[in-house]
Amino acid sequence: MLRDAYTRELRPVERAARDVVEQTGWHYSGIDTTPALWGEVSIGAAVEALIGAPFGTAGTLAACRALTKAIRAVDVASTGYRGLFLPPLEDKVLASRAYDYYGLNDLLFCSAVCGTGLDAVAIPGDTDLSQLRRILTDVATLSTHLRKPLTGRLIPVPGKQAGESPGALGSLYPMKVLRV
Repeated sequence: MLRDAYTRELRPVERAARDVVEQTGWHYSGIDTTPALWGEVSIGAAVEALIGAPFGTAGTLAACRALTKAIRAVDVASTGYRGLFLPPLEDKVLASRAYDYYGLNDLLFCSAVCGTGLDAVAIPGDTDLSQLRRILTDVATLSTHLRKPLTGRLIPVPGKQAGESPGALGSLYPMKVLRV
């Protein structure tokens, strides 16, 4: 159903792109079907709608896999990331569930089925280099094992420890800092 809705919305875009190719001779590689989100347009809310419970509780992994499968099955020429993004600092629902419902390892666990890695995640400001190395080694290990790129965009928040909320960070959403 999601795949069909996505395909229905993207086919006119693809037709327009192919028209441009015909008129100009430019190259067209396809559409990145990754859902673009911000704030109220929340992938966390989509996951919660599927499982009927908060993001991070049982069923989250299955919902992430179902959404990723639909995103990758859209019937248009595709390119780019083509996956489910779970960036807590950029998603109001994900930010609100951080620490209380999921942690750093839970996000990495979801990466096995959706491909996010650890993207836009608040961590304690005093996280040292050896801890960062271990976190990024876990991301790299999963990425290598699954043969897909994963992100490692960690945001150390000065003066904050796991479970504390720094408030809004610029245009990012406030989330509790995750334990490393």
